[in-house]
Amino acid sequence: MIRFARGIVRQVLSERPGAQEIEVLADGLGRQVINYIDLMGRVESGEEVVLNTTAVELDLGTGGYDFVVWRSGASSQGDSMPHEEALVKMRYSPFQKAFRAGELELPEDANIEGVPVVACELHSQAAAVAAGALSKRTAWVINDSAALPACISRLMPQLRSLGWVCGTVTSGQAFGGDYEAASLHSALLIAKHLLGAEVVIVSPGPGSAGTGHKWGFSGLSQVEALHAAHALGGRPIACIRASEADQRPRHQGVSHHSRTILQQAVFVQCAIAAPEGKAAMLAEFDRHEIAEVEIEPALQLLRKSLPNLASMGRTVDQDRLFFDFALAAGVLAQKAAF
Repeated sequence: MIRFARGIVRQVLSERPGAQEIEVLADGLGRQVINYIDLMGRVESGEEVVLNTTAVELDLGTGGYDFVVWRSGASSQGDSMPHEEALVKMRYSPFQKAFRAGELELPEDANIEGVPVVACELHSQAAAVAAGALSKRTAWVINDSAALPACISRLMPQLRSLGWVCGTVTSGQAFGGDYEAASLHSALLIAKHLLGAEVVIVSPGPGSAGTGHKWGFSGLSQVEALHAAHALGGRPIACIRASEADQRPRHQGVSHHSRTILQQAVFVQCAIAAPEGKAAMLAEFDRHEIAEVEIEPALQLLRKSLPNLASMGRTVDQDRLFFDFALAAGVLAQKAAF
């Protein structure tokens, strides 16, 4: 069962587009809580709220926050809701919500006309990809294989403020982007035709899941992105997951996730980038197109602009291999863009 707690908002700690981080007094304890503004509206100090505390009480690494699910000051007055051609997301859940479908503005027979599409397995790879592709107009598509609310991402507003992404599209059940799309395919079309993207990054939101089983990981969504890019006339580029710091043997060097995806799950030829001197690590992927690229300028930019960037708690310098391969994918996309 879902676990709930009732409490009082002590203070609003911070706010970013779509989300507030607040402190709530519940059961005599101060709890760090996220409130999704698109779903609940803005909360204020002194309001009574009900929290979903499931993830924190289970001590989960993924989704380890409390969330506001009801507030005493909630009101739907003045909340505009699209009625014509509405796209409902989180369907058949207590929080289903209607959005305006971005597809309404697309030409019927569109394709993405050779645009490079960098498919990432993890959310944190997107920042390094964007740094590598910086000279091109880059859009970011968030798929629905991890966190559904895009605003849970602290990285997204950072990349927007740096000018590294020109806009966002949330696809499938994910929500909160500049545009909403029913599918990943239409999200790529929106990125190209409505955001004017020269490069598209596709990633999950934060909070990917893995069970340790060869096929039991949410990052398999990378396969759909690569196939969609191919189907729509784009150039699919696979961002390799690699690590020199992960203590789990299956993720050391090139991750078993990338091996499963590129050797068994993907049925189209993809481009794969390696940092200079690392192409030999990709020898097993010889049915794909391997390119070795220079990443040093992009690496220095990443360090300077996002000094606190981390993936699974590891910074750029603590796991260079992870970030180097993501930077390489971005550099390759920049070179491939028209």
